[in-house]
Amino acid sequence: MYFFQVLGVKIDEIFAYLETGVNSTMMQQLSVLIAISITLFVMYKGFQTLLGKSKDPIRELIWDLFMKVIAITFALNVDGWLTLVTEAMNGLHTWAGGGVSLFSELDALFEATVKLENALSDKGNMVSAFFYGLIVYAGFLIGSLPALFLVITTTFTLKVLILIAPFMFFALMYGWTKNMFTQWLSLLIANTLTVLVVSLILKSTVDMFIKYQLFLVGEVANIDPFLTAIQVLIYGLLLALFINIAKALAEKVAKSISIPVIGIGAGGGVDGQVLVIHDMLGMNNEFSPRFLRRYLNLYEQMTQAIGQYVTDVKSQDFPNANEQY
Repeated sequence: MYFFQVLGVKIDEIFAYLETGVNSTMMQQLSVLIAISITLFVMYKGFQTLLGKSKDPIRELIWDLFMKVIAITFALNVDGWLTLVTEAMNGLHTWAGGGVSLFSELDALFEATVKLENALSDKGNMVSAFFYGLIVYAGFLIGSLPALFLVITTTFTLKVLILIAPFMFFALMYGWTKNMFTQWLSLLIANTLTVLVVSLILKSTVDMFIKYQLFLVGEVANIDPFLTAIQVLIYGLLLALFINIAKALAEKVAKSISIPVIGIGAGGGVDGQVLVIHDMLGMNNEFSPRFLRRYLNLYEQMTQAIGQYVTDVKSQDFPNANEQY
């Protein structure tokens, strides 16, 4: 295993240790927080019922608790649901080209650089060999360090997003905290897009850089070592430029993506609302949670119409002479 891959493994080990230590403490604190919030929520619903502000308190309470149980299931990793989410996040990161894939690309680039430097060193004396090697390794560092920094930052961002995932699912429990979950999800998408765009450009440019260096190694007898070293330096500058362009492009794409938040009685600070058409048109009068607004009262009109129909049929007024063949 090479240097960059070892570095990647060490980073994963550090975060695995942090995740193990933090998760146990976090779950305990989160369990207490959820218990307190649910208690306060039930008390609040009780006061609303006493004040007569809830038309159907039992149904409202059951509905609200059902939605909160779903959020709690993920937040406390009940039956491993949160584990599935974090594994999916890691899988998405790997699919986009992050983690070991990028570290291995940097190792391949370093290996090709070493071969080229050794070949150029054989064409001159000790001083010129040192000078050629300095230029070649400078080109490698200029091109690889931005990539390495980007790999580490995207990996770090992903791990932090995974660590705070339980609290983000907890934020789904209440309308005034749902935006926290939306922002968390936006960061996850932005991070994945950055990895995807950068890995595609990095892989293609690094592959070209490696092939170019290996070509130079094969043609070392027919080339000028100084010009070759300068070419490698320029290639490193271009690689750094491409990486910065890829990062800027990914950030621009990520910022242009907006995730709509659809609410069901969670307040007006969302992008859309769910309201069943039967409830909106007032076709029933039994289910009456707080988030329901009736724009018509078809229940009364339908009741009157059906009652009138029954009366007309019993009195043989329907159908009359003009309503039959």
